[in-house]
Amino acid sequence: VDALQARQTWEARALSGQDAEILYRGIDGARRPIHPDSLFMGYAFDMSRERFFEYSWDLNRQGRIVNGGGAEIVADTLVNGIRARMSFYPEFVDDRMYEMPVTLSYSGWSPWNRSLWSDSLLHDLRTLLTEFDGIRFQETPDTSQTAMALYGGAVPALTGRRDDGVLIRIGVVDEKQVEIRYLARPVFDDEPKTADY
Repeated sequence: VDALQARQTWEARALSGQDAEILYRGIDGARRPIHPDSLFMGYAFDMSRERFFEYSWDLNRQGRIVNGGGAEIVADTLVNGIRARMSFYPEFVDDRMYEMPVTLSYSGWSPWNRSLWSDSLLHDLRTLLTEFDGIRFQETPDTSQTAMALYGGAVPALTGRRDDGVLIRIGVVDEKQVEIRYLARPVFDDEPKTADY
């Protein structure tokens, strides 16, 4: 395995929801999850609250995640070959995960290191998820006060769907952080379908 392929596999395992252990290669060469609704690091929308905590405890014992502030879970990953930190905690409905907000930032971020600001991270996440999962993102203007103040409206908010129907939304939180929100199909099945997804 060459270095580029190893890096891409690591990034994909951490962020796209397709752990390497549960992938197979389709006839068209694309990678597809064996388990639909998978998220990242083995988490999946069909997990109960109890299973989520058991699985998180196992990952913690393996040193793959740590407890952050409050109930938040923290893990290190790579995005575009650059070390990043992700924090997450799911939302549950009827004892099942239905949404997973993930906040990411480059570990080497600093106010004077412009190449590691959130607009660069947003671009790198888009590239990673498009290349690995084949997601076509639809851009909408990010008119949040933060995005307008930092980037003058030049940074879009992104929305896309995986082949299994999981909705992914990506947006800038501040100059350091980007948020990815994974939403399970039942949350948005009533939304109108568009050809852009």
